[in-house]
Amino acid sequence: MSLYRKHRPQTWEALVGQDVIKTTLGNQIMTGGIAHAYLFSGPRGTGKTTTARLLAKALNCTARAEGSSEPCNTCALCMDITRGTCMDVLEIDAASHTGVENVRENIIDATQFRPTFARYKVFIIDEVHMLSAASFNALLKTLEEPPAHVVFILATTELHKLPATILERCERYQFKRIGATEMRTRLLGLAQAEGVTIEPAVLERIIQLSEGGMRDAESLMGQCLALGEKNITRETVEHILPSTYDRSIIDFLGMVFAGTGAPLLELLDRLHLEGTNWPHFMNALLEEFKNALVYKVAGSHNGVLVGNKELMELINNVPLARLIELTDSLIARKGQMIACPIPHLPLELWVAEHFISDAAIPLPNRGATMVTHIEPAEKAAPPAKPVAEALAPKPLAEEKKTEEIVAEVVISEPEPELLQPSTQPVADLDTVRLAWQNCVDHICTEFPSLSFILKAADLDAWDGERLTLSFDYALHKDKILEHKIRGRIEHIIKEKHGLKVLLNGRVRNTKTVMEEKIDPALEKLSAALGGQMVG
Repeated sequence: MSLYRKHRPQTWEALVGQDVIKTTLGNQIMTGGIAHAYLFSGPRGTGKTTTARLLAKALNCTARAEGSSEPCNTCALCMDITRGTCMDVLEIDAASHTGVENVRENIIDATQFRPTFARYKVFIIDEVHMLSAASFNALLKTLEEPPAHVVFILATTELHKLPATILERCERYQFKRIGATEMRTRLLGLAQAEGVTIEPAVLERIIQLSEGGMRDAESLMGQCLALGEKNITRETVEHILPSTYDRSIIDFLGMVFAGTGAPLLELLDRLHLEGTNWPHFMNALLEEFKNALVYKVAGSHNGVLVGNKELMELINNVPLARLIELTDSLIARKGQMIACPIPHLPLELWVAEHFISDAAIPLPNRGATMVTHIEPAEKAAPPAKPVAEALAPKPLAEEKKTEEIVAEVVISEPEPELLQPSTQPVADLDTVRLAWQNCVDHICTEFPSLSFILKAADLDAWDGERLTLSFDYALHKDKILEHKIRGRIEHIIKEKHGLKVLLNGRVRNTKTVMEEKIDPALEKLSAALGGQMVG
């Protein structure tokens, strides 16, 4: 059995996090102010289904202490609900029962019957957002006014997919991600219950990978326990847990906050050779930049900053505005990774933009026009003035002098040359026909599949620049005038015959051509026999 199923919380006290929800539901149970429909929403693995089962157990417990919301877990009903065999607590997976007939048969019709043993008949509908629109419509009336012995508990990870008519009929509870401290305490308790010890570094990696989901954290810890070791170390689970690039992130951040550029590029190149998953690396990097911002503002530290005094000292020397600028531009570069054929190139550009001096010029200024003064050969040009000095305002008394300086540094552009008319003699039609025939032979050798089309084409017209070919079919014309083939034909004619031509094409009137090809003798014979010529 998986670790999260084996150690699923069976009391409100054992439920990790969600303190507000536990308090509210506990008060309702003790006072009897039970709602007829609940809606639990939030990220995966945060306790929605566990809370639903605990609520069903607390509502139906026959030995619950007075003034307490905790189920006894010893009565027959509590034990049946724990085992999942209670007939009056129906847990339905909406993803497998999306149709309206399933809703009518398994839910609507079942509400008409009173509980067999329990006080309440509880319907737990998991992933309720998977129901179809017709199923939601069929459920509306029952959900609004169910029988007094029925309680609905809906659970979803995608609240936005539920119709407003469903939302307004339920008492809603939003589950939040589990905090690192609560998760750490829970995992240490599980390790103690399983009789193993676990290194803090392994715990931190599990917490980071689980992203606030307790079930994910317990699943990862179960993988570590499956190794059979009594002492779980970082080296032991190196190939079990997905890499979080902790060491690389620490090195990267150290270089960033120290302001070095070239070593950063060398580190990225080494990570690329090691087969780094760049989207994951970028996500981890952004997470640590977020942690750095929190540490800079509030003084609290998470992630790789924990216990790393050297890194925290470097962050203290970085202005907050600079840290915000780096984080903001890194987010922009992350968006470029999706479309970039070289995944780590946006990150390298980010490094070059912020930490390499030649590239650390704002982009709008990089295209600024450089003004120089071209002097005659016998007179050397004076050195150019710095940009800042050139842009500085001048006193009014020197206005005339400034105008003279500006006039001196203006680049004198050469006058455009007038195009002279070509003196190359225009080739006659016979020369072009010969060139075309040689070109056809050459192209047929290079592209055998075009042999039939080219040999069937006729040289239709030549105006000294444009060579027009006629074809029987538009398909043939389009094929020859494709950019690659057309350019190759024009190149061969120019290379072998020195003629610069532009290739055009047209489709012949096939009806006229066929009429011209009909032999008069055959036409007379057809008429004598009472037949008709078919083209």
